[in-house]
Amino acid sequence: MRSRELSSGARATYAALALLELLYGSLTLVGLLSPVYRLSGVVEGDVALSWYRLKFYGRPISEPFLDAVRLLALPAYALSVLAVVVSLASLTIARSRGVRAALSEAMLGVSLSAVMVVPLPIQLQRMVSEEVRGLRANFVFRTSAGLVNFGTTTVRVNDAARLMLSPHLQLPLVAATTALALAHYWLLLRTLRDSGTQPGLAGRRA
Repeated sequence: MRSRELSSGARATYAALALLELLYGSLTLVGLLSPVYRLSGVVEGDVALSWYRLKFYGRPISEPFLDAVRLLALPAYALSVLAVVVSLASLTIARSRGVRAALSEAMLGVSLSAVMVVPLPIQLQRMVSEEVRGLRANFVFRTSAGLVNFGTTTVRVNDAARLMLSPHLQLPLVAATTALALAHYWLLLRTLRDSGTQPGLAGRRA
């Protein structure tokens, strides 16, 4: 469907939706890939939701809980990549070929999927925070000869990465994206109805 066949509202919501989904996908993807916690001392390394690298007294260690988090984060990772790809495709194709109904439907699907997926990275981040808190310890022991200090572990938090997956940012962003996707699709269906195209064939006629 060419842009000239759509109302100005449909064209505007199409562009705004693509930009908003690009923002959502980019922030979520960077938030998943960026190390949220950096440990130094007895336990050292970096921890992100999609990967981690830890050493204990210089020897690499594995954490089964963090391994499980990496697997649980896969749906959010896949959706964020899809959001970036679909939104970039929508913006690129719209410039040369106009608004495509199939891409409008794809963006709607991404938005509705985000509603179901958004609690996942938020909750995983909270769980990882508790796990990292358990790694932060002071290896100081009192003996008959006095205090023996085997070292300590300190944790620095990447506030920017944590903010990207915080409910204060993710929930309003997903809500706005979904509302805009529904509004745009309603305008698209109204245009198709006025032109005599069956709504269920929107993608086929695009």
